[in-house]
Amino acid sequence: MLNLIKKDITIAGIFMAVTAVVISFLTLMAVLTMLDNFGGLILGFYIPMVIILCGGASFLFMVIDEAFQADELYASLPIAKWKIIGARYISSSLMMLLSYCLIALVSYSAQLIEQKKDPILKLILSPEGMIGMILIMLLFLVYYFPFIIKFGLAKGMGIGLIALFCLFLIFPAGRFILKALRGVVHFDLSFFTTFFDAVRRWVTGLTGNETLLFMIAVFAGTTLLSLGLSIRFYKHKDI
Repeated sequence: MLNLIKKDITIAGIFMAVTAVVISFLTLMAVLTMLDNFGGLILGFYIPMVIILCGGASFLFMVIDEAFQADELYASLPIAKWKIIGARYISSSLMMLLSYCLIALVSYSAQLIEQKKDPILKLILSPEGMIGMILIMLLFLVYYFPFIIKFGLAKGMGIGLIALFCLFLIFPAGRFILKALRGVVHFDLSFFTTFFDAVRRWVTGLTGNETLLFMIAVFAGTTLLSLGLSIRFYKHKDI
């Protein structure tokens, strides 16, 4: 597994040297523009930008593997399937962390250049903010991996995006659907509404440290589920 990770970092690192310039330039221009024109960061633009840039960097070596049909080579070697998948998870996570560190450094530098102290940027660059951002991006990564392993990079990203969009639509509509179904079916669905409300109140009532621990627990559970699905899909993949 270590050799696979070393291969990923070596290959992607060559391209990352060029990508780092692009990431730095886009981050610097975006942050300077927001600080100059709006007086501070716009989270609705900054966070998606960070996710897209870090996500692109983390999937970089997978694009290279797919272009050179690396899976066919792996299939001819005595390498366990779980090691191949595990190496890809670790390699992608490392690339994402490196790119995020670069974005954080450039964002901090942009603040020094503008000589403006933005409270939102200060919060994002705090230890708690950086851990929260990293967890969000890693959740984004482990969410997409099973789709990519199952359908390939381009198709998997598209299907994953559609599934995520449907997920966002389902959750806000959950209470409406439960209310609409109440009385149609024989059993009382109010229990589910009460349960969802209790979970929502519990999460929103957590302190900063408790919220962080909750996010870590969600990330750990999601990662195990994602890893299990990816290994299963890869074992049944026609190579």
